[in-house]
Amino acid sequence: MLFRCQSVDQVASVLAHELGHVVARHVAEIRASKRFAASLFYFFGYRGPLAEDLVTSRLIEAEADHIGLIVMADAGFDPQEYIDLRLENLRREEERLDGYESLPEFLSTHPTVGLTASLNTSDSS
Repeated sequence: MLFRCQSVDQVASVLAHELGHVVARHVAEIRASKRFAASLFYFFGYRGPLAEDLVTSRLIEAEADHIGLIVMADAGFDPQEYIDLRLENLRREEERLDGYESLPEFLSTHPTVGLTASLNTSDSS
């Protein structure tokens, strides 16, 4: 993602997003929830692999986005640059798909167009 950045504000947006994960302690949260799920499944006799919790993953990414935007603004960077970067990444993804439909959002680990568009409209109001 850093290689796609075209400004210092966009680099700051990527770093602020990742800092959002640290501030919200997402790694610890994911490990604890996986450990709990594994022990619960083991208790009930399930010994297979656990699936990824995509809803939680999208919520965690949205939370990191939110924290990152606040951190950016507080540090004097333009939060609109993050939204522009996300929209550009979505545009590139659509080009790569070359007319094919992308996966539905419920199969994605990151929020997609809906969240980015809502961020864009709420930021401009």
